[in-house]
Amino acid sequence: MENKFGMKNSTNFGIIVFLDLDNFKNSMRVKGWTRYSPNPITGYLTNKIVEYIRKFRAIDIWGLNRREGTEEAILFFYQDQDFVQDLMNTLREEIFTIANELNAPTSLSIGMCRGDVPKLKKITRHRKNEFKKDPAIFLAYKALKKAKKKGGNCIVQL
Repeated sequence: MENKFGMKNSTNFGIIVFLDLDNFKNSMRVKGWTRYSPNPITGYLTNKIVEYIRKFRAIDIWGLNRREGTEEAILFFYQDQDFVQDLMNTLREEIFTIANELNAPTSLSIGMCRGDVPKLKKITRHRKNEFKKDPAIFLAYKALKKAKKKGGNCIVQL
């Protein structure tokens, strides 16, 4: 049974989501944006993640950066996979639309998988070895890499 936010009664499992902006360093160079403060895209992604944390009780595992803007992040949702898939697809489309309006050559790739509630110790570095410590996070990471190999701007679920 689900509530209006797509949450199931069981809280042992959820959805790990790994987000990453595609070719973002190139986009920053083209637009002349600094990496030390949010720009329209990283600021928007940051605000959406904060909204998900507040509205859907998502857990920020890694990457949320209010000071510089968020380029990549790992989130955990207690909601149903279809609900999270729809939420992430909308986010991906919104980022693509904003990037097109700004003539910024970027988009959003997303890797997702269903897994146990992760250890609540935050990941401190973007390293494969860090991601391997939790099997579900590592699967989401692998899904993200597959999305990138497909050319980006897509969601891959494992």
